[in-house]
Amino acid sequence: MRKLLVSCVVALLLLSGIVYAGGSQEAETPEVKDTLIIAVGYDSSDQNPHGKNSTSLSRVKAQVYETLFLLTYENELKPWLATGYKWENDVTLVINLRKGVKFHNGEEMKASDVLFSLECVQDSANSMTVDKIDFAKSSVVDDYTVKLVTKEPYSPLLTNLSYLPTAIFSEKGYKEVDGDFFKADLGTGPFIWGEWVPGSSQELFAYDGYWGQHAGVNKVEFHVIAESAVRVIELETGGCDIAYDVSANDIDRIEDSEDMVMSRWSSNDTIILGFNCSEPPFNDYRVRKAVSMAFDRKAIWQVSYNGTGALPVGFIEKSTRGAVSDIPLSTLDIEGAKALLAEAGYPNGFSTSIVNNTTSERMAISEYLQNALKKINIDLHIDALDAASTSDKIKTTTDFGMYTWSIWPATGDIDYALRSFYGDTPPSLNIERYSNPKFDALIDQAAGELDDAKRFALQRQAQEILFEEYPVIPLVVRERLYSHTPDVVGFAEGSSQTPLLYTVSFK
Repeated sequence: MRKLLVSCVVALLLLSGIVYAGGSQEAETPEVKDTLIIAVGYDSSDQNPHGKNSTSLSRVKAQVYETLFLLTYENELKPWLATGYKWENDVTLVINLRKGVKFHNGEEMKASDVLFSLECVQDSANSMTVDKIDFAKSSVVDDYTVKLVTKEPYSPLLTNLSYLPTAIFSEKGYKEVDGDFFKADLGTGPFIWGEWVPGSSQELFAYDGYWGQHAGVNKVEFHVIAESAVRVIELETGGCDIAYDVSANDIDRIEDSEDMVMSRWSSNDTIILGFNCSEPPFNDYRVRKAVSMAFDRKAIWQVSYNGTGALPVGFIEKSTRGAVSDIPLSTLDIEGAKALLAEAGYPNGFSTSIVNNTTSERMAISEYLQNALKKINIDLHIDALDAASTSDKIKTTTDFGMYTWSIWPATGDIDYALRSFYGDTPPSLNIERYSNPKFDALIDQAAGELDDAKRFALQRQAQEILFEEYPVIPLVVRERLYSHTPDVVGFAEGSSQTPLLYTVSFK
């Protein structure tokens, strides 16, 4: 009877699909998770590598497009789509290309594609990255070698070629769709475009023909959730695997949870208060200096970013080679600020506006300033917009007084950050429309100096002008805050503060 009973139990287990040694192989195989869901504040805004550009927008595009060189999190410049380079002389750079790189349309990358891609940047808002290249003299040497000739010696060229707007794409594919990046997959990256519902969700799929390490997941879904607190809730409740741009206010909560892992990365990204320097009243440096003296820098750091990151000690983050950090920034001085305003012709103050995105941190900055500036009779109106609209407004119009944004050496070279104040730089970068001929001359002279010591000496003189004229006010050196579930592995910071997702997989 005992044997009969055991036989009946075994039979029932088999019929019910419960697995035991020697049972169904299909039931033993666990379900493999291959879709990575990320909660973000913003999607890519467009699919053009040299289209709209900011850290938030580029974190999606950088999965699809790649550059000749890669700037690592440690600020090391590595060959990427290139395998090496050689300077033939002070103005001639020869770049060797990686063989076997396939565009997403199946075409192999050739030197002609590289030259064509860089030429296209000339017509974009990011033209500054290639404007020193003399394309009439540059040439294709062979299928895997391209020669770039600059108009004059230009030391930042290599680092510029690590910046996303200089990404390489298929010339043939581009021409077939008449330059419409929405109509074709033209990049070389580990992912290709999927479905996109602007402002809601955006999909990427792993590219099987990728030249490098194949992505650890088959699909990435970016879910747009404007509020950082809601992104954390989505992570906590299993609605996503990674949450970008976590609020500093949620750090303790995340670190105390068994369901979330906190990921904190330092950055060289300085949040600034900028001015429209092309229009009164902020075309007068005394007014800008007065604003800088009207609030406590440490207080605004605590209110907005809860003490994460760091207080700036200069206009360019101090870890950047060539950054000046030994000149004191202005301090709180209400009476001194009022005196400067009176000297500039505004003894009774004035009304103005500040444009910022709707993140809790940027709103906290604007609300703090709104109260602080009342003490020097400046009435401040807050114009809060989504990130794309904020970017459009401050970069395409002059219909604002102040704004919040960030300045950082996106290419790894201080030249790029200092170009934010260069008179001929497009307003996509020189948002404040600042212009000082002496500053411009120093930047040009420094860019043509191949000796680092001499170059940094010239750039120091340029930065000394910023300490005098305050085209922007440095507020906070931002810390990049992310969180993910414990089963996510391989999540790491990549180039230009952009996580490269091909390394991510699940336990």
